[in-house]
Amino acid sequence: MGFHPHPASLIRGEGKEEEMYIWIVLVTFIVALTGFNLAFRADIAEVTTEPMAEAVIFKIWSQQTAASRFIFDHTPPTNGLTEIAYVEGVLDFDDLEQYLPYGYTETAANEYTSYIYCMDKESADLSVGVPCNDPQAVRYLATYGCVPLKWRNFNTGRPKAALLKAIYKKVKKDSDIGFANELAADEAANAIGSSWSIYGLGRRGSPIPEYIVSAGGEGSFKATCVDDREACPYCMIYITPFYK
Repeated sequence: MGFHPHPASLIRGEGKEEEMYIWIVLVTFIVALTGFNLAFRADIAEVTTEPMAEAVIFKIWSQQTAASRFIFDHTPPTNGLTEIAYVEGVLDFDDLEQYLPYGYTETAANEYTSYIYCMDKESADLSVGVPCNDPQAVRYLATYGCVPLKWRNFNTGRPKAALLKAIYKKVKKDSDIGFANELAADEAANAIGSSWSIYGLGRRGSPIPEYIVSAGGEGSFKATCVDDREACPYCMIYITPFYK
């Protein structure tokens, strides 16, 4: 039997409206069922996850690059002086703005911290700090920030492989950039010396100098990534040494 509206409703035009509503509901339901049966795109990671991961890496790479240029411009002979024109500590957005890509906002810069460390190059495990102009000084630039929950593995808590794979595409190396993690007890006694290191896709990269791990005030790697691991279980970090 078909749909037979009441004669009074035909006068008011209600029958056609009710019939149209029923068809809309049925079509919507059929489309929804069809959607459940569609296969995922084979390249879904390539068109969604990978570009987003690369954007995360692009931020830390851009900030490290900008901070490196700041150091170069404030180091003799480029700065026109006989001494280094910077001190240990956090580089603010004002310090980096002219070196950052167009459109890189202060909000984006706040996701990572760029910090200059100056330490005695003769000290064991680079564990002793000295003034940046000290003849014995080796200067390290470290840019770091918490890995967002979105990019942490649900089971292990560690950064997802997609995020670490993005390093290869943007930076082309993974020894000086990756996630920071404390060495296991059986690793701490090896030749690396430091108690923390940088990790990539299943491998260990550069050691993090002990001074970076144990020193520094507000905003330092120690304060952000070592002392409060409940709030920040894992940090992405990019380190670059400067010997001149």
